[in-house]
Amino acid sequence: MPIIQLDKEVWTAITTTDKTGGVFHLSGNGTVIYAETPVTPVGHTPATPTSRKTQLGDSFTYWGVEAVNFLWAYAISDDASLTVTPAEV
Repeated sequence: MPIIQLDKEVWTAITTTDKTGGVFHLSGNGTVIYAETPVTPVGHTPATPTSRKTQLGDSFTYWGVEAVNFLWAYAISDDASLTVTPAEV
């Protein structure tokens, strides 16, 4: 399971070809938000469409990510790290 480092206030792709799997918020004291889009989202405002959010210790399963999309993560107030585990196919 790879560890992905997130720089504060930078959208980072956390999936590539995997469309199902799990995410665990491993470190960082702030909130991380997630978006499913084909291209890098631009910035973050309250109007930014997001699919979920996590804080330290939270986890979730993702599935059904469309073939053209990627899952992106954005650390709002602190650098963070995630583990991303693609599901076995």
